[in-house]
Amino acid sequence: MTLKADYKLVEETSIDIGRSLRVEDKRFLPASFRDRLNQVVEVDGKIIRLLSPEGTRLFDKLSAASFYKTSLAKGFFPATRKLSEEEFRQGNFGDQWQAALEHERLPFISYPYEWSFQMLKRGALFELDLQLAALTEGFSLKDGSGFNLQWRGVAPVHIDIPSLEPLAEGSVWSGYRQFCQFFLFPLMLKAYKRVPFNSWLRSEIDGIPLEHFAPLFGWFDLLRGGVLKHVFLHNKLSRVAANAAGGIAGDIKVSGFHKELIVANVKGLRRLIAGLQDSTAKSQWSDYAEENSYAQQEHQVKKEFVENAASAIRPKLTWDIGCNTGGFSKIAAKHSGYVVAFDNDSLCIDRFFLDLESGDYPNILPLVVSFADPSPNLGWRGQERSSIIERGKPDLVLALAVIHHAVISCNIPLSQFVAWIAELSPTAVIEFVSKDDRMTKKLLANRIDQYSDYSLENFERCCEAHYKIVRSVKLASGTRFLYQLEK
Repeated sequence: MTLKADYKLVEETSIDIGRSLRVEDKRFLPASFRDRLNQVVEVDGKIIRLLSPEGTRLFDKLSAASFYKTSLAKGFFPATRKLSEEEFRQGNFGDQWQAALEHERLPFISYPYEWSFQMLKRGALFELDLQLAALTEGFSLKDGSGFNLQWRGVAPVHIDIPSLEPLAEGSVWSGYRQFCQFFLFPLMLKAYKRVPFNSWLRSEIDGIPLEHFAPLFGWFDLLRGGVLKHVFLHNKLSRVAANAAGGIAGDIKVSGFHKELIVANVKGLRRLIAGLQDSTAKSQWSDYAEENSYAQQEHQVKKEFVENAASAIRPKLTWDIGCNTGGFSKIAAKHSGYVVAFDNDSLCIDRFFLDLESGDYPNILPLVVSFADPSPNLGWRGQERSSIIERGKPDLVLALAVIHHAVISCNIPLSQFVAWIAELSPTAVIEFVSKDDRMTKKLLANRIDQYSDYSLENFERCCEAHYKIVRSVKLASGTRFLYQLEK
């Protein structure tokens, strides 16, 4: 069994695997505290995974497997090397650790609650293909956490290499329930109930709990694909296991559980997930790029403005806030090391993600994030999952035709929105949309206009409090204005 060829390795990605480490500054990453066999630290900007004696033994066995070598070469894992004994000794990492790995540093970390339906689906299929490849050589994913998955652009990467362990004879797939909670249940929620999964995943650090998910489905839902087996019977069996005087794992092993049953289950899950579809055909903003109020000439001026700004700044990291389906993200990507494109409309991000799978823009990561409610710190002690701002501040922010949404739809004072942009980035391109614009009038319909601060003059004053206005352009409509700002 081999992994599907449609997961492309991004050749343009820079992989910085050094041969020397300065270890004066070690920073333990709290996201990895749960696994007692390994711990991830950051040393001089490099990602180092410390291995216990048992963790070292398991990794050495894994690294000899052909599926691991193939997956590593194809970019399905982060580029990884084992530190030499001399490097490890110099690291002074502590007596509880026996060895260490250095991993490729990915451009930007994201979490499952920031992914669209198509992203979560593609990630689920990738994880199942990895499990099938591992099973052919007697290995298995010991968990099914969505946090084990990351992206290079839109290419999936499994970052938790030690989660692959030898499968003991007679054992079950221990990661099955967690895989369902992180991948299958959220996809079913959207496909069968038309309910977005992002908020639920954001509030549940271990995925959607089975005991909370199962009551959402009635008797008629048992006819839907996968509900009887993976929801109803799964919940029944979990209750039996919870009430059993002893564990059922030993009983399963004694009864002669075979690896072929796991393979059949994984293949069945793959067929099920491959067939799930988001039935939402259209959202409020999914057709905005085709239906907006720009004339062709205005659109061209806007494209040239963004192109000129990005080419002059040449940022390492660009954020495109309110990216819609990504037209301007692509322009910025030509001159940026990496672009993270945000929109709170999941269907827009779905369309952008599928478009990016062509491979023409391997340095763009699309995410479902609201600028009015960006992802906060979460998890144990508020440190297990970092806020989106802590994961990498941009060198350039694009905020094109979003400021009227911030002020009018979200009731954010104009001065605070501009100040937030200034806190994020030393440079910005902002499009101001006046109250005379058709789209702003649409937002003001059936509202009391209490937005006296929302004017072009006040916008310029707010900008000048933080930035220098490098240049500005008034579009032909007379209702939209572009600004390039620098600290």
